[in-house]
Amino acid sequence: MHCRERSVTAYVTQHYINHSYPEPSNRRPKASCCLRRYLKHRLRTRTMNTLSCVGLLACVAMALTCQDSCCMCGPNITVTLVVENRLKPHTFKSCVVLEMPQRELLYFLQEAVAIDQHFRFTAEYFATPNVTGYFILSMNKVAGSTDDKTYWQILDKGELTPLGVSMYVPKDWSVITFNFTTY
Repeated sequence: MHCRERSVTAYVTQHYINHSYPEPSNRRPKASCCLRRYLKHRLRTRTMNTLSCVGLLACVAMALTCQDSCCMCGPNITVTLVVENRLKPHTFKSCVVLEMPQRELLYFLQEAVAIDQHFRFTAEYFATPNVTGYFILSMNKVAGSTDDKTYWQILDKGELTPLGVSMYVPKDWSVITFNFTTY
């Protein structure tokens, strides 16, 4: 599935960036599906920092140079996200089914938050020599704790994922379970 044509400058203008990006005269640029989602999220939350600007510029560059698809996403896939807490009182199990371009798991979490008002998560970014990426701190207001030795385990079809939310890329029809458990 290819991304729809859209004018990149319209998105940039909407996003309150006062730079102009000349469009090539011989073709109309294609804005990536990633760019549309990224900007929609930033407009909704009204947040923009240096990292956001860098991300936006990367998306614009990709949208201007790619001909057929957004270059950053894979094909559209269907993924089910399940959040399950059987340890703490007020146990719950909820799920959301998403169809979107194949990307890292973090993007699926962000999309779930956007479409389901009850779906929430918090994450902390780590940048150390051994570990770089986001670590899930809480799901639906239930947080892991070093005192209780609890955390959110990530499973794909019942198997532990080899990577975290920043790096793991689900496959079509994956069932990703965030299971609140002990260590």
